[in-house]
Amino acid sequence: IDSVHKILKVKVSMPWSSTNFEENYEHWFDQTAPMILAFKKAISIYGKDAKLIVRTDQVSIFYREIMKIFQVPESHLMLVEPLTMILVERLIVAPMTLGQGTTPESMRFRLALHDNIAREANCIKEYHRKGTAKILFLARVSGGVNNNAAGINRRQIVNNDQVIEWANKVGADVNGTVTLTLLEKASFFCSYECIVAQAGAGIVNLMLAPPSLKRVVIIAGLYNPSAYKIWLTKLGYEVVYAKTSYTGTIPSDRITVLENPFRLCSLESKYF
Repeated sequence: IDSVHKILKVKVSMPWSSTNFEENYEHWFDQTAPMILAFKKAISIYGKDAKLIVRTDQVSIFYREIMKIFQVPESHLMLVEPLTMILVERLIVAPMTLGQGTTPESMRFRLALHDNIAREANCIKEYHRKGTAKILFLARVSGGVNNNAAGINRRQIVNNDQVIEWANKVGADVNGTVTLTLLEKASFFCSYECIVAQAGAGIVNLMLAPPSLKRVVIIAGLYNPSAYKIWLTKLGYEVVYAKTSYTGTIPSDRITVLENPFRLCSLESKYF
């Protein structure tokens, strides 16, 4: 009590920040963001009295964008400083879902986000003549020059230069989205029909892709391929795995891409 800086009174509230997952993009989408669905139900019951509580040292633009995408007025967002005591008449608890996007709660959120994102991003579906597709190599960093994300020594593609060369030969764009907001990511994906991506947290960005996306080619080693395929297929995308090998201590380390993955983007290939 002695260390409390402020005391606030609230009629109805739901905590919407998570110390454990604020720094992990994929876990935030799996465990924290889906709480917005429970809060929308709370609004229908309690109206303007319902408040989403987020600590000021944890809030990011992602929180506000999720509210916008799900059409929750920002007036429901209550930012509180650390060491604030909140006296709540009615506390709403939305349990965090378990990881990898395959639990019912997380899947409902991913489907709902996917349904709403095209409206907010103003995506216009593009049609391509048969046999062609606009392709993106979704690199782990901008430009794909160094795929060692954030200096972490894991999930490296041993022949990354070869993969980028293959991408250039087919005219694929090579880029990452690490500096973009959620709505900027959605607009970025608008014109692509095929995306080649390395397994990892960046795969969750494909929740933001528009209906014009047809196929996802995943460079995975043996990193959790089944979970990705389950929810990406439910979003309506065809999922193909590139042929790879790995020499690391775990299946996602030191991946070698054995065949050109961009050939799998051909609209006339047997995979389409």
